[in-house]
Amino acid sequence: MRTIDGIEVLDAATDDEFEVTQEDADTGIPRDKHKCSIALGWRRFDPAAQDVLVGKSRAYKLKDHFGFLKWFRYMVSRPIKEQQAIIDNGGRLSPGIYTLKVLTPSKRTGRQQGSDTRPDEPRSKATLVKRAKPHHTEMRENNPTQST
Repeated sequence: MRTIDGIEVLDAATDDEFEVTQEDADTGIPRDKHKCSIALGWRRFDPAAQDVLVGKSRAYKLKDHFGFLKWFRYMVSRPIKEQQAIIDNGGRLSPGIYTLKVLTPSKRTGRQQGSDTRPDEPRSKATLVKRAKPHHTEMRENNPTQST
């Protein structure tokens, strides 16, 4: 089970779409996961969120879930990654509407990638391929019928 500061992390069920305003862009602190422009806009969008973290590839929102605090994990979309790169290199964030996506099934918490056991037989059987014989033309030596 994945935790952040001792609090369990769950995968989000729906995408979160929110607006980042010019005020968020002006007051955001670059390279700060809690106070960057994207985090400020996301926190303003969802007042029930107690805290948010926005990293390079994942974003987390701390919310009350049936009486318990839980972190909900999202995948950072390409437009947000592009804006983060612009901000981190000294540029300015473009205000607009951004979306944090639900994780794909292969990237969800607790999913094992691959197998820890080796199968008894190979995954694919080798197929026998009949190779073509090379086509060579032999040179004739001193053949009187050939012109020189």
